Amino acid sequence: MKIRYSPVQRIVIAAMMLALATLATIISKMVSIPIFRFASVSFAPALIMFSSFALGPLYGAMVGAGADILGAFIFPTGVYNPIYTVIAALWGTLPWLLLFLTKRWRAALRFPVAIYIALVLLLSLLAVGFYATDYFNSMGENGVWLKPLILSVLFVIDVGLCIGLHFTNLHFQKQILDYTDIPSPNEVALIALTLQVALGIFATAGALSFYFFVLGSGDYPIGLSFWIIALLLSALATPNILVNSALVSWLLIFVRRFGKMGEIEDKNDE
Repeated sequence: MKIRYSPVQRIVIAAMMLALATLATIISKMVSIPIFRFASVSFAPALIMFSSFALGPLYGAMVGAGADILGAFIFPTGVYNPIYTVIAALWGTLPWLLLFLTKRWRAALRFPVAIYIALVLLLSLLAVGFYATDYFNSMGENGVWLKPLILSVLFVIDVGLCIGLHFTNLHFQKQILDYTDIPSPNEVALIALTLQVALGIFATAGALSFYFFVLGSGDYPIGLSFWIIALLLSALATPNILVNSALVSWLLIFVRRFGKMGEIEDKNDE
């Protein structure tokens, strides 16, 4: 029983997601570290991904691009970077397209060992990157304890979020017959992982390098490079993946329940 939205409903839902994604974008800028504003945990990608799953790639792209443009002009943190807008639009386009691939692996993703292994590898690569670069060493004694502290905090957070995702998937599997037309939490996690690495790390690092070294005035004063920016973005990649996966999954489940109740009521009225 698939939910079909009318054009008016699609516009209303897209407008709501645009408003929420814009708010999430602004909040992520406000609570980020002043020097590293680009490294933060944001709910905006989850809202954009949900728009793509629920409404399609066109609405998802509009929500993503619109949230970035409105966030940039309502709460500016520097020169407007159009590459960011393109990346935000891709956050709204690619989930719908990747869903066609994950449907083929739906049975295998019931036990998401590969997803957890990928998260461990991502955290391990972050640890290797931290100790392979001397960027933090320039901070003196603070840089020495900062590396293990960041990695330890991320490990604890990731374990907690993985447990939350696990129970979200258990709930989904228990009522899978009611949710056959929406992606499982594990599918969402795989898509979120792919997008976070491709868009959230490498594409964003490229956009920031363009911003700092082309739109800005020469080298960035604290000695950042493309790979250092990618490393700093990787620090919050695993929390972002897990938060976005859980939030998108619960939004889809909630909307599916609400839509199903509406369909039952319509049938009863008839």
